[in-house]
Amino acid sequence: MKNNETHMLTLIKDGILNTMRIWMREYRLIFSDIGVMVIIFAVPLIYPLLYSFIYYPEVVRELPIAVVDLSHSTDSRQFARNLDATPDLKVAAQSLSMGDAIVLFKKREVRV
Repeated sequence: MKNNETHMLTLIKDGILNTMRIWMREYRLIFSDIGVMVIIFAVPLIYPLLYSFIYYPEVVRELPIAVVDLSHSTDSRQFARNLDATPDLKVAAQSLSMGDAIVLFKKREVRV
């Protein structure tokens, strides 16, 4: 019984050591190859910057919207003012019903 336990512990120890040797070899291979280094470290840093730089002019600003305020509370009015204060949206109309907002949308006075 004692022999089986030591044999099992030896197998586990050897498995862990072999795994560590494989990891170390792979790390040496990764960090010695400049192409892999570029893909792992440079691309994730540069790609988002380049992507946002290219598509920044296509960002929609001052999108006209209609606010349908069914509660008529101070919180809902404050929420509409906060929407209008953002650079992305412009509250073009405050409708009393969803039907009025749909009419404005069909006339293309407001957007989705």
